[in-house]
Amino acid sequence: MKTTRLTIAGILGLFLSFVRPALPAQTRPSKAGEPPATKNKPAPQEESEVPLLPSVLDFEKHRNLPIFRVDGRTITLGNLARHLRTHLDPEVEERWTRPEGRRELNSPDLPRRAYEFADLLALLAEAKRQRLPLADYGKRLEARMEEDFRTRYLPAYAKKTGHPPTKASIPDLRRRHRRSRGLQVEIQTLLSYLVPDRYTTSEVKRFYYRHGDWFGGKVRVAHILVSFRDPANGRLKQGASLFEARQKVVRILDKLEKDASNFGDLAKKYSDDKISAQRGGVLGWLDRFEPYVPASVLRTAWALKDGQVSSPIESFYGKHLVLRIKFIQNHFILPSPKQMPLIRKIYHRFQKEEFLFGVRKRHKIERFL
Repeated sequence: MKTTRLTIAGILGLFLSFVRPALPAQTRPSKAGEPPATKNKPAPQEESEVPLLPSVLDFEKHRNLPIFRVDGRTITLGNLARHLRTHLDPEVEERWTRPEGRRELNSPDLPRRAYEFADLLALLAEAKRQRLPLADYGKRLEARMEEDFRTRYLPAYAKKTGHPPTKASIPDLRRRHRRSRGLQVEIQTLLSYLVPDRYTTSEVKRFYYRHGDWFGGKVRVAHILVSFRDPANGRLKQGASLFEARQKVVRILDKLEKDASNFGDLAKKYSDDKISAQRGGVLGWLDRFEPYVPASVLRTAWALKDGQVSSPIESFYGKHLVLRIKFIQNHFILPSPKQMPLIRKIYHRFQKEEFLFGVRKRHKIERFL
């Protein structure tokens, strides 16, 4: 199948076609052994309502359905489909009109794609604001797509199936890769333009001296998750179920204010992360950039001190209350010439993370799906 490439005209088309979770709530840590600071906790009704969505999505009927806003501009399901068809998944619109595609449309995969697409459009808006030249964007994207396919997707496939891919299976795997990872790769490609690695050695060393505990250190973390998403289809909750989720956050905060030492018991009783709830909310020992843990949770956990509990923070899944249990330094990495490439890589990753969180806030992402 012919690979669809992102052209300069395509980029300009995106800019012409599209003009919160917002940043996680600022962590106001409690003192060790004390409840989280919740003096100014918002009442549930203060959060903006999402547009009511139909229980079952039909692409032909709902292509104009709002899925998020960026800079006040409403983006629809049809906008998402058009981008996927043009750049990543040529058959998506046709597939979404068939029975198997309708199942995909009503699965948790769609909200995740919408979440990533909102980030992508916010980054494109930022690139436009900065008048950033993207002359070789298409080539850079395809190169990164190939690298991601070879270094991440194929090894994960081999590990999952227990055997390496065959030559005959590669074309189909490429299609699946672009569907599942394409938007994430686009985001990382744009970030490479917006946050280039041009740091001096002095900058990298200053970063190391501020965050030396990130290198060889781990934190033991627990959390209580209140999911704001429907477990059946992954969409944001609506109406009474959304109100109940917000009330649940308030109830947990009230209990922690009275006695934060029972965090584990509250996690077992209230957390919607049922796996960690069985362990009293414990996620384990986490690196600063632990895979598969929301960045907002990691940012918060590493900003806390041992024994502190955060105020509610937001991720794709909902609201988290984070407890940092303990920090341990397993080994030390010194800023020697041999280790500087690793330190630079972590510094660059941190800068891109900071930038993305800032862009989400600056371009006022409001998510409905």
